[in-house]
Amino acid sequence: DYIKLVLVKNESYLVNLSLTELAKRLAPYGFIQVHRSYMVAMRHIKQVQDDLIYLAETKTPVPVGKTYKQVIGNLLQ
Repeated sequence: DYIKLVLVKNESYLVNLSLTELAKRLAPYGFIQVHRSYMVAMRHIKQVQDDLIYLAETKTPVPVGKTYKQVIGNLLQ
């Protein structure tokens, strides 16, 4: 299991962890899983529109998985 971490400064790192394990480790720091392949830091969410999340630092949207939509809606209220 390898994960590519992309940071705000567009730096990227390859990490040997499962996304499940990474989610457990980063949850206390405000990270949430929004798709089976993506996690984001809640403090960087600028807008949620339909099935996409827009982050403050990038123009590339992050997809929201169907199973995560309700959880994200509850967290952002």
